[in-house]
Amino acid sequence: MSSSRTFRAFAGTGQRAGRGAHWGTIMGTTIGLCAALLWPGCADYLTGQLEEPKGPIQVTKLTLFDASSRDAPVFTDTSLPDCKMAPDCTKPENRELRICHVCYNDVFKDRYAPHKSPPTPDSGADIRVVFNKAALQFDSKELGTDFDPAKEASASDASKALRDAAKITCTECGGLPPFVRSLFISGSDVSFDPTAIPYGPSIKLSVSGDPRAALEPDSNYIVQVDSKIAGRDGERFVATPEQTALLKFKTEPFLVSRVFGSKNSPDKDEWVYKSSPALTSFDIADQPRGGAVTLVFNAPVHVASLAAVMVDARKDGTTPIPVTLGGDAFGASPGCKVKPQREVYVFPTTGDWPIDANEVKIRIPGGSIKDVAQGGAFGPGRHSIGSELVINVKFASATGSPHVKNADARAASKCP
Repeated sequence: MSSSRTFRAFAGTGQRAGRGAHWGTIMGTTIGLCAALLWPGCADYLTGQLEEPKGPIQVTKLTLFDASSRDAPVFTDTSLPDCKMAPDCTKPENRELRICHVCYNDVFKDRYAPHKSPPTPDSGADIRVVFNKAALQFDSKELGTDFDPAKEASASDASKALRDAAKITCTECGGLPPFVRSLFISGSDVSFDPTAIPYGPSIKLSVSGDPRAALEPDSNYIVQVDSKIAGRDGERFVATPEQTALLKFKTEPFLVSRVFGSKNSPDKDEWVYKSSPALTSFDIADQPRGGAVTLVFNAPVHVASLAAVMVDARKDGTTPIPVTLGGDAFGASPGCKVKPQREVYVFPTTGDWPIDANEVKIRIPGGSIKDVAQGGAFGPGRHSIGSELVINVKFASATGSPHVKNADARAASKCP
């Protein structure tokens, strides 16, 4: 069942924020005298460092963070339970259960659990495998602090060890984007706000490279932690069913996240996913006749296939008018740089919207808008918007400033 919501203007560009907008740098580096005190692993009341846990290094949680693609950060913690499944935590035999500690004592409860806060395709910007102690060794050798796949040919053995220490797999995806790795040896399993102060110690993986690089939507991923990884005591990671379960996550479905056409109205742009992740019917008010309707998706769209989509558009409910789809594939000259390809434009095939039209109803067939396959040439992906998209457009009585002019929308899918 589709639902509908009215959208008005957006006073900005409509594009997501830069991919480099991640968490701030952690200022927990051990230096000077503190380094000398902490290295042996002993408790030290001066620095607040607790004695390192004994036994094999363990995974305590997997976190994912999308700081830029939405109007608010999206944080996911795979270790959090579903509080609806909590037992009676007032009973003495249940009080010490972790689910009771989380659901009755934690201020956030299960707000960031995967069932309430699923990872987005842009959550690949910050994926952290959090350990109970710092990962410092790999196969009894030093573990590097960073690895960049773009510099793999000149990477040190320690950097390559970090590459091998944690890897991501997805058997149902078209491919995988490249990931840079970073090692954080400080941190805590407790944070008053994990969106501002991340958990640690950890190994962080971040999608890198092409602007279209991202996690694929509606896909199951597994993070594989190599058994050769160890803390400073040399005790290696031993996977348990509980830890293995923490290292799995599924991204949200392929969906429309924003819809708008004008940037004139004083009203704020609407974010579709706040209403329903399955929203497929949209009402747009105050549409300038000289501008395209813009749909913003949560994952890169395969723009090359849009022009062939057969769109049904009718003026005032009866008269058919030719309408075409396009996307933000390339930036302006010089250079013809590839863009993230999140925006799909709906515009008249020629000219502007009819001057005598009060409204236009647009139907985009289900399955016609596809994502891209990662890990290669960004060809057509395995995911599409399964339902028909219906857009009811009412035109502004006065001339307004469109988000994207119809002429620019026609050119955006081609390299200038």
